[in-house]
Amino acid sequence: MKNLSHLKILVSLLVCAVLIVSCEKSDLNTETNQSIETEEGFKSTTGNNDQVIENNDSKINQPILQLHFDENISKEEAMLKRNEVVEEYMSRQPTQQKGYSTEWLFEVWVYTGTQTDNNTDAHVLLITNFNVDQGKFMKRRETVQLDKPNYDDREGGWDYYLFRSSRPESTRITWVEIDNAKLSLKGTDGWFVKELTIAIFPDVQTAPMSRWSYLNVSPNVWLDNEKPKGWDAYRTGSIENTGKALF
Repeated sequence: MKNLSHLKILVSLLVCAVLIVSCEKSDLNTETNQSIETEEGFKSTTGNNDQVIENNDSKINQPILQLHFDENISKEEAMLKRNEVVEEYMSRQPTQQKGYSTEWLFEVWVYTGTQTDNNTDAHVLLITNFNVDQGKFMKRRETVQLDKPNYDDREGGWDYYLFRSSRPESTRITWVEIDNAKLSLKGTDGWFVKELTIAIFPDVQTAPMSRWSYLNVSPNVWLDNEKPKGWDAYRTGSIENTGKALF
């Protein structure tokens, strides 16, 4: 009888131990799930989230060239491919041999992080402010769209965009330089931006250009919003010595 009592006590202890371990595992799974949910939730690190941006869609510039390179492609390799595509495109454009121009073309490079949930399909706008000489010093702004329906951009790695900034035929531009930029994301699909480059290069112009203008920053920030219609923004601030692109 004594042995039977001891056996019952032992069985009871084992059952209790199993229940305790089961509860601990349940708590651990709950904590893990909560951790995952938190990591996939709101991520903005800019302090500029949930802004309201009023934009006239007719003033938003669309890319005339767009390329995507995944994380397995280095920027050097991406640049070589860019050179091929740009050369072929420019060979089909009319050119003018003058010391001024009525337009300039500029390119944008964006590097999206490659970790989990770094990518996004959300709406992205880039506002770039330029200083130009049109007989006198002027400031010009271009708002461009960096997303294209059914196109796999911002999937991790480099994205390349080429834009044209046109002016009336009577407007003569002798030089242009990049001053600053603002990159904005709409909605709650977070995006991690590692690098942003905006450039005006001589090989992508319809008039001879002797110098270039170049802005390069490494934001390493999360863009995200808590509201579907909110905008989050990363601002470069004014950058000194981006150079003047001379016609």
